[in-house]
Amino acid sequence: MVKTEHTRIYTTGISPEKIILGLPAYTRIWEQNQQGSIVKDPAEPIQYIESLVEQNHRNLSWDSTLGEYYTSYQVNNLQYKIWLPTVKSFNIYLNLISQFHLGGSAVWNLDFMNTSYWNQIYSN
Repeated sequence: MVKTEHTRIYTTGISPEKIILGLPAYTRIWEQNQQGSIVKDPAEPIQYIESLVEQNHRNLSWDSTLGEYYTSYQVNNLQYKIWLPTVKSFNIYLNLISQFHLGGSAVWNLDFMNTSYWNQIYSN
């Protein structure tokens, strides 16, 4: 791996073209109690979380280091945190393949991603 401004060098001994970039088709809603312990972290489809955030009028902030949107809110003394990869995020991640000469990408779990979302990501 070549060192850039936003990456660290990791020496694995594996040639980059043998490495597959794993991408999630889901995200998690991290639920913390008042002591800061995670009490739930269910995996949910990205599209479900996008509509949940929109319906509940949650503000999203762009985290340029991670390439994802983030939101945090409190309900009934529980703190909820969500990092939300979007089509924009996937395009950033997929650019890593050519940048680091990786072997390709794989998405887990396609049951979490609908066809229109898939097409938005992979139509480039």
